[in-house]
This record gives sequence, C-alpha cells and structure tokens, in this order.
Amino acid sequence: MKNIFLSLAIISTLILSGCGGSDGESATQKPTGHNDISIIANAMGTDYSLIETICDNNYEFVCTANDVPRISSRNGLINFIAGNEFKYFVTTSWDNPRQDQSLSGGVTVAIDLSLNDIETNNEILPKIVIVPLNNEIVGNKKVISRLPIDLRYTDMSEMIELILESSKPVMKMKAYVDIHSGSGYALEQMDNLGSNSFKAALQLLKQKNKELLVGDNNFPKILNVEEIRDVKVLEGEKLIFPLEIEDLDGDHVVLTIVHSTSSIYLDSNKNLVIDMTKWFAPTDLTYDLNINDGKESKTTQFSVTVVSSLHDS
Repeated sequence: MKNIFLSLAIISTLILSGCGGSDGESATQKPTGHNDISIIANAMGTDYSLIETICDNNYEFVCTANDVPRISSRNGLINFIAGNEFKYFVTTSWDNPRQDQSLSGGVTVAIDLSLNDIETNNEILPKIVIVPLNNEIVGNKKVISRLPIDLRYTDMSEMIELILESSKPVMKMKAYVDIHSGSGYALEQMDNLGSNSFKAALQLLKQKNKELLVGDNNFPKILNVEEIRDVKVLEGEKLIFPLEIEDLDGDHVVLTIVHSTSSIYLDSNKNLVIDMTKWFAPTDLTYDLNINDGKESKTTQFSVTVVSSLHDS
C-alpha cells in the first residue's frame, strides 16, 4: 500500500474544472483506423485490442500514429508517448475566474482529492492533498500544470486494480489556486473513471508500469522532523526552523506550505517560519507541508500550539 496514495494523487490531479490535456481536437474527430491502431499498438508494445478499445472512443481520447505515436485523454488523465523511452504524464489546466486578480506574481496550487465507488457508496481511497511541482501561467487566463510520472519508481498497480474492480469509480477533488498577489480561488470537480476506454487505458498504464518498475524511490527526508512535528510557541513569539532535507538521489526538491499564511510560511531560504506575534494563547493550529522531488508528492500535517508559558500542557 506504500505508493497507493501517491499514485492516486499523481493520476488524479488532472481532473479539474476547466482542464484539458488533449491537443484541443474536436470530439467529432474521425475514428482511428486499423493501420493507425496497429502502429500505436506496436510502438507501445501492447495488444491491438487494448488500443482499439481506447481509441474507438473519440469522445474521451485522441490517438495519433503520425511521427511519434501517442494517446491522450481529453481531460488530461492519460498522456502516453511511444518511442525509445515510453513516457507518461498528466496535465491540468483551469481558467482564472478572478480577472480582477493578477496571476503575474505566481500561484500555488493545492488539490484535495478522494476516490469513491458511487454505486456501492464505498470509499476506495481517502482524501489526500497534492501540490503540483510546476505551474505555467498563460496570460492572466489560466494555470497549466504538467506532471511527468516516473514509472520506474512509482508502483501504481494496486491503485489501478482498486479502480478496475470498482463498479462506478468517481474521483472527487477541490483545487485551491492561491494567488501570491491576491486572494485566489477554488474549483470543484468529479469525474467518472469507469468507462471501458478508461479501464483499457489504465490496463495499459499498469502494463507499462510493471515493465519499467525498478524499485522504490528514495523519497526526501526531513532530518529534523521531530523539531517541527508538534511545536509549542509563546504568544507573541516568532520561531524559525532551518529544514534539513536529505535526498539520496540528488533530486531537485520543492517544499510548499499548503495554504501558506503570514503566520506559518517558508521564507526565501526555505526555513519554516512560525510567527505568532499576533496570536494569543490558547490556540491550536495545523498546517500541511508538501514535499515534491519530481517523482513523488507527499503532504504531511503538523501542529502548532500557542501557549502563555512553555510549561503549559
């Protein structure tokens, strides 16, 4: 179960209001022909029937056999690219409904998501939080994220099986776009993952994941995590914690405070700042710290207690 929550986070960050991962072609595009399906199947090293099931659904998928064969779902969930190195990534794109707020100062995106079977009313996986590694701002109109998934280190098989075994799997999510120079906005969306074409695409994803998987990712560690796990701070006090990050793979590690505020944030040196100069005891606060190394994204919740004396319980 180690990577199930991660895999869910990665695979579902695309299904947001206003998003679209395809190239914008019309859903009335002509059906993919026999020759194209054969080319795509051969290039991706899989069965003809599997590609046929995916590509026959022009409403949900765009399949291209020219140059480099690829398959893209119109909601961004699936992006397969064949070639010397098989690639898989997800994309998200959502419009900015707050044209009075400028995106030029940058944004932070955080997504609450869960997966449920709406027919049995069973929870497949509980709510988690993910923060995309990179966000591209297009004018002041939309924010686009592209998440490359390293199938060599992310075991998605068990998560995919949970979806395939469900009667009507539905992803529910709420995306928060925090505008650094404004108040931001939130979007809600849910999407059905139970169509035959999506199930076929997930089967292909599982197949390629199994072929490419070499082992677990050495996910970054906060060496001084115990210092920040349950912090007590005097009212009116400001604490700064240098975060000691260890990544054995030498990846580029990005830290993000989800819904950062002027009271709990990361400074320009990526030190954790807990500023209680405007808070009074007794107060209990929580914050979510996300770590992303480009292969995985994990969010952990920490607590802060404002006390009038450090002897307070």
